[in-house]
Amino acid sequence: MFYRLSISYLSIFLVIIVTLMLLFSMMISDTMKKETAKLNYQYSQFIMQSIDNKLIAINQTIIDELLNSEELALFFNEGSYQDPILNAKISSYLNALAFQNPLIDGIYLVRYEDKRVMSNRIFVPLEEYGDQPFINEMITNDPPIKWTNSRVFKELNTLEEKVVVSLVRKFPLLTGEKGLIVINIDKNELQAIITRLNDENLTYIEVYDQKAFLFSGNLQGSNNKKEAITTIQSPHTGWTYKSGFYSFKGELYSTISSMNYLWFVLCAFIIIIGVLLILIKTKQNVKPVEQLMSRIRSEHEGVLDTHASEFYIIEKSFDQLVEISKKYRAQASEITELNKFRLFKDLLERDITFSSMEWETYAKLYGLPVHFGAGLVAIIEIDKFTELSVRYKKNELDLYKFVISNVLCEITHQEGFSILGHEWLEYKRLSVLFSFDSSVMQPEDVVEKISKLLQLWISKHTSITLTVSIGRKVTSIEQIIESNEEALKALQYKIVLGNSVILRYHSLQIKEHHELFEHLNQLRNAADLYRLGKHEWQSKLSAAFDAFKTELLSDEQVKSLLYYFIFYLNLEMSKSPKEIAGLWGDNTATKLTVILDEAYDLNQLFQEWEDMLCIIQEKLKEKYAQGPYYHLIQEVRIFVEENYNNPDISLSMLSVKFNINAKYLSQLFKEIFGETFSELIQKLRMKKAITLLINTDKPIQDIAIEVGYLSSISFSLAFKRCEGVSPSHYRNKQIKT
Repeated sequence: MFYRLSISYLSIFLVIIVTLMLLFSMMISDTMKKETAKLNYQYSQFIMQSIDNKLIAINQTIIDELLNSEELALFFNEGSYQDPILNAKISSYLNALAFQNPLIDGIYLVRYEDKRVMSNRIFVPLEEYGDQPFINEMITNDPPIKWTNSRVFKELNTLEEKVVVSLVRKFPLLTGEKGLIVINIDKNELQAIITRLNDENLTYIEVYDQKAFLFSGNLQGSNNKKEAITTIQSPHTGWTYKSGFYSFKGELYSTISSMNYLWFVLCAFIIIIGVLLILIKTKQNVKPVEQLMSRIRSEHEGVLDTHASEFYIIEKSFDQLVEISKKYRAQASEITELNKFRLFKDLLERDITFSSMEWETYAKLYGLPVHFGAGLVAIIEIDKFTELSVRYKKNELDLYKFVISNVLCEITHQEGFSILGHEWLEYKRLSVLFSFDSSVMQPEDVVEKISKLLQLWISKHTSITLTVSIGRKVTSIEQIIESNEEALKALQYKIVLGNSVILRYHSLQIKEHHELFEHLNQLRNAADLYRLGKHEWQSKLSAAFDAFKTELLSDEQVKSLLYYFIFYLNLEMSKSPKEIAGLWGDNTATKLTVILDEAYDLNQLFQEWEDMLCIIQEKLKEKYAQGPYYHLIQEVRIFVEENYNNPDISLSMLSVKFNINAKYLSQLFKEIFGETFSELIQKLRMKKAITLLINTDKPIQDIAIEVGYLSSISFSLAFKRCEGVSPSHYRNKQIKT
């Protein structure tokens, strides 16, 4: 192991050292190049500014002379053309200008009026002057603002040609209608300036005008390879300056080579020291590893291949340790989540008491606040969950529940509040325990706002809706169960209040005790009317549903009443003739019960029941209409309902009135209406009597006569048989309630 580790460490060490050396060399080289380029740029700027300053000075001198010189004004004056004294004076003036500026090689004036040229040497007609082509070009075209490109100048045919650059200015300066002044500078003079400033053994500089190469700072030239570094352009002349260094071998190269040699010697020394340190440290570090390997081999003898490499054995042992650790962590996480779930469930559903130390332990273990200021429980229920269970798979519903939980937490966090815990204690209900500071005065309003934002987000982004019930604010851990009970109670009124609403228990006008007798009467009346084939059953049933909402009956109370309605309606329909009972069927009551069990809203329930019962009623009407006495018996029924309070009404009376056998009439009553004539009379009279007992203060005797009895005794006996109590006792009981 020692040799393998040493080789691996040394190879890495050497690679790193070599890489650092290369990077350092590249960095030094790059830095030197940048500094060289910067220095060369400053050098080129200095050369360019030196030449520009001299040329600018000449230009400024000429402009000043054009504006202020009396000699120039006299020369271009029309009355002074033939004055020899003036001409001599002008020649001296031009020589003085050239003397003041040593760069100036020559100056001459061109007078348009007599086409003559005067220089500091001669005074001749224009056609005899050697620079006539250039003068004609300047007369034809406006003179350039800057200095001209290099050109060949020859003042007389007998003189030698020179390469010059020229500055041309008009006279007068603004209009230029009288002539020109031309200043020539020998190119060699400019080159001499650069040569004095340039080290031709190390650097070079070349100047180009707008057309071609102008001159160089190296008089003798060089055979060394040029490396251009800087290119700049003069804003005054428009000339381009290119400068750089020669690639050469000399003292500088020797110096740099010596420095590099010392650098590599130093690096080699450092590498040797590093190798020795690595070997020493490797020897020290490998000892505990060898001891560890000895233990692993002894512990896993016969399990692991002891002849395998040490790293392979360590890797396998480590993998086993990681797997065991993962299992333990997963189990610990599951146990923690399960215990947290149980704690949350106990807080909401069990009447338990925590000591301050116990709660502090739980709080630290599950990340809960140590000090409980205030809180309340809200329950979020997914609406129409039965339909959703059919439409979606379980994993899709679980995803919806996950989204609801996360969105709730995000909204609560954005509003600046916190959730102590939230769990799906029932598959369609999310129980949430909100936590507040004691300074929050109306936490119910806060939770209602959060609930509205949650409902809005879920309805916008999904196809489901939510109903939220909110319990009251509590100020201790032990009171949380009370807030949860109130939230659960509020949900018991969901079928009456509808879906996608927010229920606050203390905002609901809940009565602890409801008198359900009147609702039972309404439902019985609706069932009777339905069996008789009258359309009024719909309004009666609708009125019963409206009463459920008005009196705010709980889901349990509503369903109990409607289960009774199904039972009573099925019982009454079973009393009908066989062919009628056959149309009703054995499974109609079952279908009504299924609709009731799956109902999530009273309006939806009423609509589905109404649609189903109307279809069956139409079939019953068709069947009834096929009987020979159907219409006649309907007329008899109407007559009985209008005259039930007549003490003399009987089957004999109806037989005479409607010309039908009394015994057959009784049989028809039983077959069509499911009850005998006497049962119908008694039911109608009792219904009216109950209304009078409840809503009026009339004496029992008067009520008996009004509903068709000749004496109060017979009325009381009949009432007790039907209702189980006497009329007076029934009235007193209703008054108390």
